[in-house]
Amino acid sequence: MLLGEALHRWTACLGMSSTGVCQLEWGDGAVLLGLLLGAVLAAFAGRKLVIALVTLRAMAWTPTLARRLSKWVKSRAYSDEDFFQADGAEGHWIELRKKAIDRLADLFQAQYTKSIAWGNEIRESFSDLRFTDANRVPFPFVRFIREKFNLCSVVTASDGPKLRDLDDHWTLDVSGSYGVNVAGFERYKEWIQRGWERVKDLGPVLGPLHPVVADNIALLKYISKKDEVSFHMSGTEAVMAAVRLARFNTRKKLIVCFSGSYHGWWDGVQPGLVLLC
Repeated sequence: MLLGEALHRWTACLGMSSTGVCQLEWGDGAVLLGLLLGAVLAAFAGRKLVIALVTLRAMAWTPTLARRLSKWVKSRAYSDEDFFQADGAEGHWIELRKKAIDRLADLFQAQYTKSIAWGNEIRESFSDLRFTDANRVPFPFVRFIREKFNLCSVVTASDGPKLRDLDDHWTLDVSGSYGVNVAGFERYKEWIQRGWERVKDLGPVLGPLHPVVADNIALLKYISKKDEVSFHMSGTEAVMAAVRLARFNTRKKLIVCFSGSYHGWWDGVQPGLVLLC
């Protein structure tokens, strides 16, 4: 009612109505301010809606749904019996599985006593170890697996593609140090030795630069075909800087994430890797 009366007076003042009387009231300012705020909010909501519709096909629904469902789906652990029949197995197969698990657990306990003891000693003081332990298998199986196979991968030497653990067992490194080791252990050991020979008179310093930095800059510019480079102390720090610089320079807030791997502790990309802005 108030809005209709105000519009009637405004049209009269603008000469758009021959029947109305041009007489503004104190409340007209509040009505006008409300209309302006409503228009701004509508424009903002419309922009958000357009962005949501445009990016709908590229949206990853798993994180969003997981956050919503986490309020109702709580972590739980299978009992020993449920563990062996999680897939509906019965009778003879359950007994075979129990014997196989016990046999494998006894083998590890006998062959990796030092590694297991070392892991148990630091586990409560090293949160990273507990974090990885909790994600090796789906959460209902975690308790049983941790109790049966409380292992810790701790290695002391390398030889070609093989690693020696704390119990003096040599095993083939199938992970390649999570993809970081692209040249092989022997080549890296050679590079480490050569690098140490170049900087041993200085040692580790923070702030001042060693002349070798200029060589590294030239090589990185040649490889990357970029005009300049930036050094970071960790992958997490590098990802944080890259995302923020890209957003600042492009003036874009939306980012494309390829998730499913670990790429640092920064909460912005912890579940995935930001590749494009």
